[in-house]
Amino acid sequence: MRSSSKGVYSKLKDPLVSLEEKLSLVRSAWDSADCVIPNKQQVILDWIIQEIISGSKKGVKSSSYCEFFTGLWKLLLTTLQSQQLLCQAKIPVTLKPQLLQVFTDIFLLKYPALEESSLDIIINCCYAVVLNPRLASSLLAKFETYVSFLSSLLSFYGQICLDHSKELHLLVEACLEKYLLVQRQQANQRKVFTAMCQQLLEPLINLHHMLKKPQHGCQLDGWLRKKAEDISQLVELTLARSLFHK
Repeated sequence: MRSSSKGVYSKLKDPLVSLEEKLSLVRSAWDSADCVIPNKQQVILDWIIQEIISGSKKGVKSSSYCEFFTGLWKLLLTTLQSQQLLCQAKIPVTLKPQLLQVFTDIFLLKYPALEESSLDIIINCCYAVVLNPRLASSLLAKFETYVSFLSSLLSFYGQICLDHSKELHLLVEACLEKYLLVQRQQANQRKVFTAMCQQLLEPLINLHHMLKKPQHGCQLDGWLRKKAEDISQLVELTLARSLFHK
């Protein structure tokens, strides 16, 4: 295994190696305990995320590239949920902050070629990042960027029926809780008020209205009904704290 893993890093940088082969190499390298790359988890995550960022800038148009793009997200989800990453303590792993803009663009539906199954994988990736305090800190560093992300997520959530993947509801709930924390840490409350009025007020009000009066045809089970109530309360709390500093 050591011989087959040799030169993985150089192959990832080699433009002559096919995208499919690179995906296969990364999967093998991540799973192999014998693959010796200094700071392996960070190197692999950096490569996956950089490929995602580059792909999002080019635009996901063709079905063939969309398949590779989805493959990257599947690979990212595997790494985010792996015990190797969750138990990593000696060398903290960080994420490129540009990944937050990719999530923002996806929730703004800028990539119509993505199928619903691909969106579900991306939602799971985003949720996995938000749940991990060390990984989330890389994406929460800039208040304005997080506000733009949250605005896009709330708008995306408000456009679909409540009968969707549980991870999406959990993601919205977790991101609103993160926002309440980040908001309290802001020294300039005028900036918080401005951000609320310019970017968050409309999607929050629309979301609150939708949660109180679900769209026709949405059948809510007990869990979803309770989750809708929890998110509605977070929306009210976010509005109150941002506008009235309560």
